[in-house]
Amino acid sequence: MRSVVDRMKTPHHFRQAHRSRSRPGLSGAAPLRWRGADDHPLAEDPAKEAVEHALRPAGHEAHGASESALTMTFFEDLRVAREGLASLGFWALQVYRLGHLRYRFQSRLVRYPLGVLHLVLAKLAEMLCGVTIGVSARIGRRLVIEHSGAIVVHGLAVIGDDCIIRQGVTIGNRRMDRPLEAPHLGHRVNVGAGAKILGAVRVGDDADIGANAVVITDVPAGALAVGVPARIILRGQAHDPS
Repeated sequence: MRSVVDRMKTPHHFRQAHRSRSRPGLSGAAPLRWRGADDHPLAEDPAKEAVEHALRPAGHEAHGASESALTMTFFEDLRVAREGLASLGFWALQVYRLGHLRYRFQSRLVRYPLGVLHLVLAKLAEMLCGVTIGVSARIGRRLVIEHSGAIVVHGLAVIGDDCIIRQGVTIGNRRMDRPLEAPHLGHRVNVGAGAKILGAVRVGDDADIGANAVVITDVPAGALAVGVPARIILRGQAHDPS
């Protein structure tokens, strides 16, 4: 059986092997849900939701991993990093994971030192790796930052398992008067270089975001988003050159 790294070298086949059999259209797409997330939809008051997320105690994290699982996540991230320990994106991701660890502790004696350490390392990651990831973002397992540089991930963004993002990608808010609205990406989402995913949009599982696309609307599972602003192309439909 091929290793995870070997499968990642052929992303089309890797995604095809994990695609869902049902690919609902825009009107029939089920809302994207994070594994283990609460059943309620996106909060009407994003500021309240942000505070609740930041104060959420141990055991209520989106991925719910224990300390031993954190070590497993480190090696999973390393396995899928094409350059291994030489990958700048891998190290930027680990800085995020270290900072996010503090949300599992209620004691300020633990949270504050971790917060200070993360602040220093995060600034180094910005300068050396060109990657900015908000510490309160919820990122799943085996994220691949294929090429580092000019990557920004909002602090309230959600990214599922086995996703790929490339250089120049922004996953952030759309409007200055709604700074806490952030995208939710499903599992196995492939984001092309230079793409922008903005606002409280939801990208379904196995979706592809084309290079330099600007996504400001929901993308159904298994669909392709291309252009500025992005047009949604459902799989199996003929491409409209206009």
